Amino acid sequence: MTQETVLILTASGGGGLLQAAAAKKQEILLKNPSARVLTKDLLASDKWNWLGKFGVVAWNQSQRHGTVLGQNLLAYFQAIAEYLFWPQFYFETLHLLQKENIDRVIDTQPLASGATLQAIQTYNKISGKKLILEKFIVDLPTKKATHFFRSIRRLSPSLKEMIKVITVEPLLEPNQTAEEFWQKHCNLSEKSICYEKYPIRQGFKNYMGKEKPKVPFPIFIQTNRDEKKTIQKTTQKGFISSQDNENGLVFTIDPNDFVAVILLGSQPSENSTYRYVENFILEGQKRIGKKTALFVYCAEHLPKKNCLFSRVHHLVANHPSYPKDLSVIPFSSQEDDVIASLYHRSDLTITRSGGQTGMELMALAKGKTWIHSESKSDKDIMKGMPCWEAESAIYLVEKCKGKIVTPHSFINHL
Repeated sequence: MTQETVLILTASGGGGLLQAAAAKKQEILLKNPSARVLTKDLLASDKWNWLGKFGVVAWNQSQRHGTVLGQNLLAYFQAIAEYLFWPQFYFETLHLLQKENIDRVIDTQPLASGATLQAIQTYNKISGKKLILEKFIVDLPTKKATHFFRSIRRLSPSLKEMIKVITVEPLLEPNQTAEEFWQKHCNLSEKSICYEKYPIRQGFKNYMGKEKPKVPFPIFIQTNRDEKKTIQKTTQKGFISSQDNENGLVFTIDPNDFVAVILLGSQPSENSTYRYVENFILEGQKRIGKKTALFVYCAEHLPKKNCLFSRVHHLVANHPSYPKDLSVIPFSSQEDDVIASLYHRSDLTITRSGGQTGMELMALAKGKTWIHSESKSDKDIMKGMPCWEAESAIYLVEKCKGKIVTPHSFINHL
């Protein structure tokens, strides 16, 4: 094994870009443990820190508030950001390439592909190397994934020879070929595309191809001290018991238990998540005898604050007619193997249609795959998602036989 030095470029807006970077790092180190892998978030650079932070905070807040218009607007501003961040991406990438003597470059974020490639081109001339850019398309490749495609489509012929796009198979229109898709949206031949079946983190790969368990199945939830107390108080109202562990809690799921997971992205829409739990409780009052374990992602736990974690706890703890056959388990950010175990055992997942989530579900999900929309009515259900996620939802409906639901309508399907 050679001590290859790999640079992975990523960004902090949402969790998918960071998860993709983590997946590539795991993959590299598994194949070559002696490799040196550097992960760099160029939007967190000191020079442009205020602008990068503004973009990240605005994006994360719009997701938490379920503001689809805000997410669409920020995506439209990407064209402006391409010009604003061009100098930063070029000079910082070139500096890193020279300083760290980089042998390989992977990029999991959508901005300034041209600047990154020109930095690599300059570095190749100086160093005599022949580096290319491995561009990892984090979102599912559909006609609406323009935030990734835009900067690739504008590349000059010489820079296009230096890029390899890594993705899954695209969602094609009727009578369209894959070659036509890539020529239309990226101005690239399919020869420049590398299809990788589910480029996901190792924790998910460990469950690929495994049958759904037919014996009691343990699910470990990592917690800190405050989270553990809140979860234990919340689950007291239900049927499930947990085993205390130094680093968290272990829940043993019976083969006959129904397991549902609500995970609306790394920055979950708080009101929608709350409404789903509220309606699960309402439905649980009717489903007497059917034990349901509902795992709810609530982002971070903030003691003494009215965060989503606390709201879900108080909803359960103070509910006047809470069903005994329902256990709600709120949880915060987890390692990939924990989320993978949830997807593997789940009978139902309710998620957003982000690219990484979609790939993880396609790789693992054995139960029903439902995709969340912020819409208030089924008539405009596609408008309840950012435009690229709406198209990704169609991808998942086709590939996973999924269903698009809202907090108001899902109970009719349950």
